[in-house]
Amino acid sequence: MKKIVTQLKPGMLIIQEEYLDTPYDEYKNNQLLVTKLTRLNKEYGPSVEQNGLLHACFKLVAENREEPHFKTVELVKQSCKIGIDYRDPSVVIVRPDGGVQFQYLSFAFDKLRGRKRDIIMQQAFEWCADILGIDVDTMVVEAKSRMLSR
Repeated sequence: MKKIVTQLKPGMLIIQEEYLDTPYDEYKNNQLLVTKLTRLNKEYGPSVEQNGLLHACFKLVAENREEPHFKTVELVKQSCKIGIDYRDPSVVIVRPDGGVQFQYLSFAFDKLRGRKRDIIMQQAFEWCADILGIDVDTMVVEAKSRMLSR
């Protein structure tokens, strides 16, 4: 069984691709899928909205920066996690060559709740805006306008 997150819009369900546990291109066009719908708890509401906006900001960075480490949304997301030091403090891996590797945490809406979510999201928004060289409000307006035009 595959898990997907969808958003109900008037007359349609929109698949939220960033939450797919299987690459989207593994599904065929017009393929019939059996889907079980479950309403998310109220507490997830703001998280889902913030997470969608954050991913739109990641996309904005990917589209407006030329550096190789900002080439895709996934690379931008990983760079953001590194930039805001969003890692699991209990997991530090020391490689045989002496290098250190960290385990970075997920921005997924079901992993973050309450005040912690707000703090992490604000740090991520500020990081994205800083990379773009604009203020957070301007970036959010642009990201929201792109989200509406999808």
